[in-house]
Amino acid sequence: MVDGGDLRAALFEPFGEALHADGDAHRCCSWRRSRRFRPARGAAIRQRRGNGGEARGAGAATRRVRARPCRRGANSRTPTHTPPLPGKVPPPEEANAKCEIPPDHEELSMLARRPRIGITSGTRSADWQPGGALWEPYAAAVRAAGGEAIHLDPAVLAQPHLGLDALDGLLLTGGNDVDLRLYPRPPDLGGRDPEAVMRRFAMTWEPERDRYELALAQAALARDLPLLGICRGCQVLHVALGGRLVLDIPQEVATPVTHSSAGRPPRSPSASHAIAFEPGTLLATILPDLAWVNSRHHQAVRAEPEVRVRVAARCPDDGIVEAIEVPGQRWAIGVQWHPERRHDPEVHARCQPLFAAFVAACAHPR
Repeated sequence: MVDGGDLRAALFEPFGEALHADGDAHRCCSWRRSRRFRPARGAAIRQRRGNGGEARGAGAATRRVRARPCRRGANSRTPTHTPPLPGKVPPPEEANAKCEIPPDHEELSMLARRPRIGITSGTRSADWQPGGALWEPYAAAVRAAGGEAIHLDPAVLAQPHLGLDALDGLLLTGGNDVDLRLYPRPPDLGGRDPEAVMRRFAMTWEPERDRYELALAQAALARDLPLLGICRGCQVLHVALGGRLVLDIPQEVATPVTHSSAGRPPRSPSASHAIAFEPGTLLATILPDLAWVNSRHHQAVRAEPEVRVRVAARCPDDGIVEAIEVPGQRWAIGVQWHPERRHDPEVHARCQPLFAAFVAACAHPR
């Protein structure tokens, strides 16, 4: 019979010197999983079973010392302390010091889960609910790029900034026009009634959604949260930064291009036109092969030098702004077309790198 002390020495001598010299947590983890340890462990179990009470009486000496991992996230297996060597129990302060989470724990935690992307929704249709025909295309594009789609409902979240605490990114969706009475810099209407002007330009608006999304965009920018605006979302981003919009392209811009898809069946192909990216922009790098986009808008970003926005793309036939970027932000882009729309399959396929880049930006901790 092998006594408890000899067995412990046989089990731990090959590893004790290295672990004592360098208490690295990762080396400890490798030691736990080492195939060299398994036969000895099996022998110890067989010995305890075969020798009855005498072996069990030495159970404290033959029991394997386990390294218990500190919980750092779902499915974490990496221990953050070194198991004590035989006869050497670390003092409490040393043990606590070895359980400290390394400084890159946020990044490791992000790798263990999908980035949470908040996706805005409208208030006038049930199709904006999760699974609905209006909201789901955005959610599907985020999921396909590796993100987790989180539904944001302005009717539920009274304080927009609170909804950002649990998010890694924000996607502002398409929809109705932005109420011009909510612009931080009101447009010059020549003394005309704002509502009369909006009706003249065939605008439709949702004041409660507009207030919510403008506050949400401003809070996201203040936190440097990655942000993607699509169609109306691009316009919301611009207005949140103090910009103004072309209220109706057909009435304000002489153009041969049809930018609106009004009157077309919902599942039919959209109007489309060429696009030209500005050299040196992030979008030009992300979408180098995109030369044609779908088009479903009657308003557009008005380029103004005093607004902290960089024009990233235009329609080459009339100069209408088709995309913007926000200098100084980690990742903030607005596009006027609909990259999520599967009923325009070629544009949808060519724009997958845009969603991939957005979700990748959201995967890095703030």
